[in-house]
Order: sequence, then C-alpha cells, then structure tokens
Amino acid sequence: LLLVFSYRVVWRMTHGYNVTLTNHITLSRTLLYGAGEVGDQLLRMYRRDKLEYKVLGLIDDDRLKKGSLVHGLPILGSVNDLEKIIKHEHISTLIISTVKITQERMDKVLDVTAKLDVTVKIIPSLFEVDSYSRAITDVRDINVEDLLGRDPIEIDREPILELIRDN
Repeated sequence: LLLVFSYRVVWRMTHGYNVTLTNHITLSRTLLYGAGEVGDQLLRMYRRDKLEYKVLGLIDDDRLKKGSLVHGLPILGSVNDLEKIIKHEHISTLIISTVKITQERMDKVLDVTAKLDVTVKIIPSLFEVDSYSRAITDVRDINVEDLLGRDPIEIDREPILELIRDN
C-alpha cells in the first residue's frame, strides 16, 4: 500500500504538475520583472511547461508585493534590488514581463544586466500578440524599438545622397 501511494505521489509531482526533473537542470535560471497580469500569465504558462526557462522568482516596482507569492514563486524585491538578487540567485536570464516600464527603469535594468552578463528578454507587445498571432510566451531579445518606445523612423536616403553628389 505504501509503495502504491509513493508511486502516485511521485507520478503526480512529475506529471500532474508538468514538472520534469531534467528541465530544471538544463533550463536558464530566470527572473521575471513584473508581477502584474502579464507576469501572472507567464507563470501560468511556466506551470504548464510552456515557458522554456527555470523561473526562480519575480521583481516588481510595487514594494507592497515584496515577499508575497505568485503561483508559488516569491517576489524577491524591486528593480533597485536587481543586482543583489541576480548575484544571490545566480540568474542568467531576466524576462521583462510588464508593458509599463519607464525609460529610466529600462536603462537601470540594462545597465545592471550588462554588468553581470545577464541575458534580457521581453514579452511581445500587445500589437504583436494581436496582429501576428504570437503567444505571450514568445519572449524575444530586446530591439531598438523597445529602447525607443516607438517605431523607428525610416529615412529616405536618396535625397541626401543626391545633395552630397551635387556638392
């Protein structure tokens, strides 16, 4: 009876919660920045094994959330604690899981992560999810548009080249 019970517990732990023992060994140690709706959605996908990262916790700008749990994972602090958290938890990837991030905070995140050689990923914009049928879990590298906070301006180079040629 004890053997059957033990088997069921192990089965439920490894299959019922979609947690595989090998996943946590090979996946990148990850921190989410943002414990709001998007962070919650990412964690739901993580619990269903749909996010290819080992999420160890979150950071959030709301200091009242520090110490609370989201789907069993702790909110470890704010962006001001980022360097300490990365070092303590041996984080190798940070996923920005918020749509509301100021340029100042983005600069701070990029400065800290560059100094500590941490990869930064970002969730797709709501436009990308809506228009291109991308999933919230399709995290990607940060690009110029993310840093600008707007679409890039395309410059028509032909008139400029003609001006240079004429002189």
